[in-house]
Amino acid sequence: MNNFILKIPLLAILLGCVGTNTDIYHGYSKSGVISSFNVTALKSRHLEMVNALRLENGRSSLKYSSSLSAASKTHAFDIARQQRAWNYGSDASSAIDRAKIAGFGKDNIRFIPTDNKFSMCANALRKEIQSDLDKGFVPTCVVASIGTTGVGAVDPIKKIATLCKEFDIFLHIDAAWAGAAMILPEHRSMADGIELADSIVINPHKWLLTNFDCSAHFVKDPTALTSTLSILPEYLKSKESEDIIDYRDWSIPLGRRFRALKLWFVIRYYGVGGLQKMIRKHIEFASQVEEWINDSKNFELVAPRSLSLLNFRLLSKQSGKVLDIDKLNLKLLNDLNDSGTTYFTQNRVRGHFAIRWSIGQTNTELRHVKDAWAQIQQTASSIT
Repeated sequence: MNNFILKIPLLAILLGCVGTNTDIYHGYSKSGVISSFNVTALKSRHLEMVNALRLENGRSSLKYSSSLSAASKTHAFDIARQQRAWNYGSDASSAIDRAKIAGFGKDNIRFIPTDNKFSMCANALRKEIQSDLDKGFVPTCVVASIGTTGVGAVDPIKKIATLCKEFDIFLHIDAAWAGAAMILPEHRSMADGIELADSIVINPHKWLLTNFDCSAHFVKDPTALTSTLSILPEYLKSKESEDIIDYRDWSIPLGRRFRALKLWFVIRYYGVGGLQKMIRKHIEFASQVEEWINDSKNFELVAPRSLSLLNFRLLSKQSGKVLDIDKLNLKLLNDLNDSGTTYFTQNRVRGHFAIRWSIGQTNTELRHVKDAWAQIQQTASSIT
């Protein structure tokens, strides 16, 4: 990833796409989404608004081209905001909320079907892109995932990247959680093709021992951000302006905390070897839990284990109805969390209520995992 530059958040990418001369199309694929809207209508409305402002100021009108000024490009944001709505899928994430803020509507999002491992289907993505093109829409962005929040699914990055290159679509990769595992050579295959991405996000505060908040954003072409977000009033000018990288031009905030410093301290203290040891340990612990669940007659996995993330549920000994199992597992989850010694989160996997167990705390040892599993079994016995 030598040709990427460290940066921060996804919203800036969304706004960066709006502000460039790219025909706007945002897509999200947390287990698969793309989006689009009618570019012909957008261009027409954009040009109409820009020329109205120019005529008010005694300036000549423009024809639509890629050389519209940065000032005129900002009007595309307002026009895009009017261009519509969203289609929500079963596995939404913060990317959708950020796209809302950026002005993309519900109807401009496409959720792509996933396979039995919850990974985006590249063939389905191709069909959706072609369908939108046939309708006069222009795909602009696909967001693929390396480790979705719910089940840790990994999309086929190389296949998706190849499609994005074929159709000239911006590719963003959300590797917020599982991206940390790429420091392990044995797990780098999940990122095959990542060098073809236009931007990548990894959150060191999730699995790299760094205090919240700390997100690393790698972008291949920073001008997509700076051409949209750069501002330079007189009081910010200096003779050094052209000689430095000023990150105020890379996202909405003018100021920011020095988040990179705490990550630097973590890397210096633990070293790559220390971080690799910790992540391997967490994965081994989760693998052990996976064995316990598979060997148990009372529990089952509702999704394949992904690294150190598991989704499981208690099986009902009574009617076996889905609703009964859901209620039973909700009670199990609440009783476990109310104990004050363990804490799990809930999930819904293809209609099934699940208890989500993520192992990743800095000081977690195998004895803690064994104690948690014993408590799960004991609590389950008390409610069935």
